[in-house]
Amino acid sequence: MNLNQLYNLQFVMFAELLCGYLLCRFGILKAGDRSVLSKAVVWLFFPASIINAFQMELSAEVMAGFASILIVSVMIQLFCILIAAFAFNHKAAARKPVLQFGTVCSNAGFLGNAVAEGLYGQEGLMFGQIYLIPLRIAMWSAGVSYFEKGNSLGEVIRKVLTHPCIIAVIIGLARMITGIQFPAALDSTLSSLGKCATPLIMVFLGMVTYDSGFKGLLNTDTLEYALIRLVLIPLAVVLAVKAA
Repeated sequence: MNLNQLYNLQFVMFAELLCGYLLCRFGILKAGDRSVLSKAVVWLFFPASIINAFQMELSAEVMAGFASILIVSVMIQLFCILIAAFAFNHKAAARKPVLQFGTVCSNAGFLGNAVAEGLYGQEGLMFGQIYLIPLRIAMWSAGVSYFEKGNSLGEVIRKVLTHPCIIAVIIGLARMITGIQFPAALDSTLSSLGKCATPLIMVFLGMVTYDSGFKGLLNTDTLEYALIRLVLIPLAVVLAVKAA
């Protein structure tokens, strides 16, 4: 990866986001269309992209990569839960759970996939799905507990295992382990659908940006949250990984 590649990816993603914003701005799409778009991405385009990404030959190196990423992801989630438990105790009762949820449950499930695939291709997307497993578990356990009584262990397991992206990971892993080859037409279909995921995600985020607006975006709560979520946590992770 080089800086030009990163800059090009950022330009493309922001341009796609702008398209979503303008489609709403000129009334072509409505706020209610967001739910349809997000469901299509989560239930069709993301799973297709994920299954298509697991085409590498299973090896000791790949398994070691999976294990390393899973361990790092678990440690990051525990660290985020710890920070969320103490960082926002001084906030109003209505604000606190939102800030806690945002700290524990990042947007890696949406935006992270786009970045991983854009920078590292199908291999990056595949390893990214392993990283997201602890995050999705945290979302249905700690994340939910900030707003309501936490789910039982069985309920958490059920929700995680029935998430379409987790199902796609299971199918992809089974394909990798067994070495089963899909018909060329099916592979082409999955690849074609998967290529739609990132542009649709960014269009969706553009629609969200238009709907929420920029008014009130900069305040002490958002600035404090951004400092913790976008600066302190990534910095701590980078230093810990380098030290290890």
